[in-house]
Amino acid sequence: MLQGWLASLLLVLVVSFSQPVHASKEMTQQEVERWLQSPVVLQKVDDFLLLVEQDDTDGLKFALNRLALPQQEVVRFLLLKHIEDNERILSPKMAIFVQGQKSLPPTYTMLERGDGYEFSIPAFNYPAISARLIKRWNSDQKTLEFILQAESEQLVLRDWLSEGSDYERKIREAY
Repeated sequence: MLQGWLASLLLVLVVSFSQPVHASKEMTQQEVERWLQSPVVLQKVDDFLLLVEQDDTDGLKFALNRLALPQQEVVRFLLLKHIEDNERILSPKMAIFVQGQKSLPPTYTMLERGDGYEFSIPAFNYPAISARLIKRWNSDQKTLEFILQAESEQLVLRDWLSEGSDYERKIREAY
């Protein structure tokens, strides 16, 4: 009986004094710029790019998770930005890694002020970059599939032209 009461008290104390995991921390624009230009962070990004080239997603996940939180988010952001800016082709394994980054909520936010408005935006918006990378990867996969079917003479053009969403069909018709 006493053990149950103590366990309940301990649980209440832990819950009341702990900060929620999804709570965001605010940064100023200057702090964000300092993090983005930090030599230590840039060196980590270069190190992690080697893991990307080697297609070592397990090593990449492990190395990212070992970093302290502000540095972890900045490195994740810069790594994905570098992959996007250099239009690196993603392997299926790396595409799964990038897809996983899309579901991680950013911890740090920045206050954006304008003419009569104010809102918080992610300081390091890596989910948006990973969403764009996955969208490009899916498009590349469809193109590759089309080419392979055409080269092997297995492409049924009528079926290909009628499949997909209305938007995809309109895009194909425009070209």
